[in-house]
Amino acid sequence: MREVWLITGVQGAGKSTVARQLGLRMNRAVHIPGDQLLRYWVVSGVVFLADDREEAKRQLQLCIKNQCLLAQSYSDAGFVPILDFVVWSKDDIESYQRHLLSRALYLVVLAPSVEVALRRDKERTEKTIAAETAPANWWELQAYMRRDLSGIGLWVDFSALNADETVDYILARKANARVYQR
Repeated sequence: MREVWLITGVQGAGKSTVARQLGLRMNRAVHIPGDQLLRYWVVSGVVFLADDREEAKRQLQLCIKNQCLLAQSYSDAGFVPILDFVVWSKDDIESYQRHLLSRALYLVVLAPSVEVALRRDKERTEKTIAAETAPANWWELQAYMRRDLSGIGLWVDFSALNADETVDYILARKANARVYQR
C-alpha cells in the first residue's frame, strides 16, 4: 500500500524542517506544505477563524482536499508525499483519510515545549507567527491537540533533538505513526 505522511504541530514546531528531512531519507519524496496552499497560493480572500468561523473551516477543508489531490498525483507517480499543516482535530484527520483513498496515512505530531516553538519561530527568517499570535494561544492549541488527537499517530517531543535525530526517532517508530481507518 502506498504511504502518505502528515506532519503536524503548533506553529514553529518544526513541521516543514522535519518534513523535508524525512523526505531526504526516502528514494523519492515530495513535500506539500498546507501553509503554502492556504496562505500563499490564495492571494486574496483568506479568512481566519476569528473573522468568520464557517468560512475559515470551509477554506481549511479546501486546503486539506487540495493537499490530498497533490499527494495522490505524486503518489501515483512513485513519490512518497509528506504533508505538513497545523491539524488539531480528529475530524481533520478523517478528512485526510477520506481524500487519500486507499493510501496508508502516517501521522507525526511534533510537540515541543511552547518555549522551544516560540524560540524556533523567532529564529526563522521566512515566516514568523509569534508576532501575530499570543503565546497563550499557542499553549491552548497544543492542549487542544493533545485532547482531540490523543492516541492517534506518533507524538514526538523533540525539544532536545535536532531535525536529523527527530527523523531517526520517527523512522524507528514508523509503525506507531500509522493511522488506521475507522
